[in-house]
Amino acid sequence: MSISNGYFTAVETAPGILRINSEENAAVDLILGSERAALIDTGFGVWNIREFVRTITDLPLLIFNTHCHCDHVGGNYFFDEEIRMGTADLGTRTYAVSRFFRDSMLNGRTLPESFDKEAYYSGGCGNLIPVEEGESFGLGGLTVEALSVPGHSVGSMAYYVPERKIVFVGDSVGRTVLLYGNGSADRPTYVNSLKKILALPFVTAMASHEREPLGRDYIERCLRTAELADYESGTPVSSPIAGSENARLCFLPGMTEADRDDPEFGAIIMDKP
Repeated sequence: MSISNGYFTAVETAPGILRINSEENAAVDLILGSERAALIDTGFGVWNIREFVRTITDLPLLIFNTHCHCDHVGGNYFFDEEIRMGTADLGTRTYAVSRFFRDSMLNGRTLPESFDKEAYYSGGCGNLIPVEEGESFGLGGLTVEALSVPGHSVGSMAYYVPERKIVFVGDSVGRTVLLYGNGSADRPTYVNSLKKILALPFVTAMASHEREPLGRDYIERCLRTAELADYESGTPVSSPIAGSENARLCFLPGMTEADRDDPEFGAIIMDKP
């Protein structure tokens, strides 16, 4: 199954589960039960994600944010429904969705003629409520289970669908994971979160900035990088993000910047050993 409106394209990744991609390169996932649907993240908020979702389903909608950064909550303001976010991120969201960050999301983007920049800047994060580890949400035939995975942000959450053995991990994994600046957790906390994800009996992981499904080996490489990357030999990083003065780009041992095209590449940007 593939559904497109010319900007968003939804592709079925498993029965009842659609990955919604766009030029934003911040994927959104739609889970369709028999009684309710769940949306994981809302993207940048440049185009109306709600209207697109409603061309696919009219089921009552549960909405979950993996974390508070504006490329994941930018579309929250399109929805009237309650939106669940990790409790620890509720306190740091104001900076993460500030005008500075929202403006950075617009650089190089194709904007619709109807785009209202001021509404986008002032849209906020929607009607947020906390979600805690261990909470479970039945959709009818499918279930969404919440898992706390602090690291990329202090309130990062993963969402597991046991019936499909799929876990949605947001920005907790990637070829280069960001672990610095205001609102991030420290490296030991992040390592523990990756171990928690790997303890799940999942077969497939969906990361927000990877278009294709990932296997366990990808998460295992992220864990090796987090455990073994050397901060002292890392390359200083210049970033406008508050609290990033000591940020360094650190590689999986044996890797350098020149190895970015290597499928086994792994790196992490962190601001302390």
